[in-house]
Amino acid sequence: MEGRQRNEKEKSFGVVATVLVAVLAVTQASALGSASEGGLMPSEIGQTNDEILMEALANPDLTPEQKEQVKEKWDLTDRLASEGQPSTRAGSTAVLNVDAVMQEDNTKCAPATVQQILKYIKKAHSSQTVPSQTTIQNAVGRGPAMQTVLNYLNKMQSRNTYVRRLVSGEADFLNCVRTMYSKINAPIIFTLASYDTVYWPYKTDGHYTNLVGYSNPNRDNPDPARNSYYIVDPYYFPKYGHGIYADGKFTRSFTQLWKVNTNKMGVGQNAIGY
Repeated sequence: MEGRQRNEKEKSFGVVATVLVAVLAVTQASALGSASEGGLMPSEIGQTNDEILMEALANPDLTPEQKEQVKEKWDLTDRLASEGQPSTRAGSTAVLNVDAVMQEDNTKCAPATVQQILKYIKKAHSSQTVPSQTTIQNAVGRGPAMQTVLNYLNKMQSRNTYVRRLVSGEADFLNCVRTMYSKINAPIIFTLASYDTVYWPYKTDGHYTNLVGYSNPNRDNPDPARNSYYIVDPYYFPKYGHGIYADGKFTRSFTQLWKVNTNKMGVGQNAIGY
């Protein structure tokens, strides 16, 4: 009798331990953003850029043309890294004229961000319609991971094959922005979490928005520390308490962008969709 009770206790302990391990694993993944809007999926945590690129090139859902586009974009970004920043007497400005689209409710930042991209890309083709926010949300789900949204965008347009890329700092970050402005002509997907209003206009556990360009006023020797980055944000409207002049557009410094992106992706995992 005592032996059977001991075995039952050991089995119970084993079940509890297994549950605790599972809970801890889920909690750790959630802390890195994998379970919330705009973050990484568990299999993506810790990937290198080489691994991300190889995974994209092996993706059966991408056409040979899309894979070639990814390689060309990746190579251009790497080449810009070796060339350094341009110097002009007038400073430098590179901003895409992306129209802000207000999200319809608190759950639709991802669909509204997708609409911003598709509306910009399809401007020259007025006959092409853009799906509604509800239709997009039905396709990607509520609070989708970044890769889910990138996959959807790759099915909906052909100008840019979106892929996730890690960025190590401002120079790397800026090279991605310059690539998208000068070569691709499409907005960047930027995701974030903000726990105060020092770095971002509002608080959020997870949010999608678009990075559309940058400017630097330094006339002779552009210094990345002086860059302003342009944001087109579907939540930055009077409806959501941001004042009568909130039109979905504002700027942020790299320090501010880095902080909120780190909150979302985790230290050492800063990433954008470009």
